[in-house]
Amino acid sequence: MPDLIAACFISFCLGVIAFTGINRVVKVNHGKRQETGKGLVERIGVMNLILILVGIALLAFTVACIWMFVNYLSVPDTLITCVFATLGGECGIMGWIKTNKDKRQDRAWKLEDMKGKGDDGPVG
Repeated sequence: MPDLIAACFISFCLGVIAFTGINRVVKVNHGKRQETGKGLVERIGVMNLILILVGIALLAFTVACIWMFVNYLSVPDTLITCVFATLGGECGIMGWIKTNKDKRQDRAWKLEDMKGKGDDGPVG
């Protein structure tokens, strides 16, 4: 049991360190990003970086659960359900955000096209 508590504490500390590092890379100033050069986050994109981190977290969690099963012949079913539900919900919310951004951009382009057609006047 002390090993499990130590593993949870270390995982929490690594999460805090990762969150702090991401916040330093992507500086937010009243909702607008400040350009700090082409860093890792700007090249990959924030949502893609979050998906990579979710994948790494699920892989590490799965390996830890397998290790726990091999050593203790038991796994925490409730914890497994909560972790997969939380990370699945995170991915679902990111998909919803991406869909809404795409819809808004399509509407803006459609309005630009309609304004452009109205300004040309009759052809011929």
